[in-house]
Amino acid sequence: MSELRIDQLKNRDGLGAVSVSNGLVVSGIVTADGFVPGGSGGSGDFNTGITSSVTFSPLGYATTAFTFPATSGYQYIVNSINVANTSDQVGIGTSINIIASVTDPEGKNEETYIAYNIPIANGGLVELLKNPFVVGPSDKLTMWTTRGSDYVGLSSVAQVYLNYSSEESTEYIVSFASTVSIGDTGPVGIFTSSTYPSNIQSIHLANRTDDGDYPVSIGINNGVSTFFLCKDLIIPRYATVDLIAQQKRIEIDDVIEVTVGVTTSIDVIIAGKQITS
Repeated sequence: MSELRIDQLKNRDGLGAVSVSNGLVVSGIVTADGFVPGGSGGSGDFNTGITSSVTFSPLGYATTAFTFPATSGYQYIVNSINVANTSDQVGIGTSINIIASVTDPEGKNEETYIAYNIPIANGGLVELLKNPFVVGPSDKLTMWTTRGSDYVGLSSVAQVYLNYSSEESTEYIVSFASTVSIGDTGPVGIFTSSTYPSNIQSIHLANRTDDGDYPVSIGINNGVSTFFLCKDLIIPRYATVDLIAQQKRIEIDDVIEVTVGVTTSIDVIIAGKQITS
């Protein structure tokens, strides 16, 4: 039998995806680049490895909405945080706002904002995540809602539908950076790819202020020079941005650095997975 190389396999449309029946034997190294959690049947756009759903209605003041399980040796991949404006209190044409943060009590006990006063129009909804992020055992999700342009706390005006996956792993990357980690205007290293290269799935930026638009730079320092993923990117007040449209490989000992124009202005969440083979 002649040799069939894996990179020669194409589907009938000429694309790289291929379906195999009756078995496939491969010698050598096979590398997968996806950030799809394990579990039963996770595949493509239909990730059936999602293990849990959580629902709640935020209050009008900062409250722990959900605490992730305390099981040692597990990590939790947050796939989706859907927030719907369900209020009949604010009137047609008036928005509500959602605030969300995550705290890592087993790490630096640092509160990092996922979203800060993101508006949701009457009858509307928002998905807070473009890409997933990772939390550890006992991490806490805090959420609350405010009203319109005066930002007064208002309870029971939104409903949240959250999905996450439970992974018995320590290979996923968990990196939160806010006022504790970003103590000066930088550059400040907020993640180092130690021991293994890293596959970065998400670099989530949130403006956590009430008073303006602020710049942020994200660079990768390889010990010789810094290459920027973004330089002086302006994050508008009450906005979030996810820099990653395609996954980024970070080599061993490379450092992801953040530079902010003003401290206490931009929070950063990095998610990914170590490349162990």
